[in-house]
Amino acid sequence: MPSLLISLLSALLVVGGLKLPSGGTGNGIVHEAKLGFSFMNAAQEQELWKRADGYALAEAFLKACSAPSYVERRMRVAADPCIEKAALDRVAVYFRKKVAEFGRTKNFLCDTPHAKELVRSVRGRIDRDVEEVRTMCRNCFFC
Repeated sequence: MPSLLISLLSALLVVGGLKLPSGGTGNGIVHEAKLGFSFMNAAQEQELWKRADGYALAEAFLKACSAPSYVERRMRVAADPCIEKAALDRVAVYFRKKVAEFGRTKNFLCDTPHAKELVRSVRGRIDRDVEEVRTMCRNCFFC
C-alpha cells in the first residue's frame, strides 16, 4: 500500500514540470520548488483520497490496538521540504476526519494472534513509507 504522500509526490511528478514558487531562489540551473495539488489532475487526486482512506483505516486500527504510528506527524516532517504547506494541511484535515470516522464506525479486534501480526506488519510498512518520503525529499528526486 503506497504511502499517501508518496502518492502525492508520484502524482505530481507524472504531470511533468514544476511550478516555481514566486520569489523562489535559484541560480538558473536549480530552483527550489514545492509540489502541490495544482499539479494533479482529477483522477490523480481521486487516487490520493482513496489511499488516504486506506491509511486512515490503518491508523484507526493501530490506535484501537494501542499502537498508533503517528503517520500524519511523521509524514509532515518528512515531506515538508518538498510539498506545499497547503497541500500537507489539506491531506491532514481529510486524514484526521477519516481516522475519527473509522474509529467511531469500525469494531477492531486487537487481541488475536492475527491482529498482533497485522499491527507489526502495518507499522513496518508505514515506517518504510515515511523513510521513502524523507529520502525522496532530502535527495530532491523530483525537483
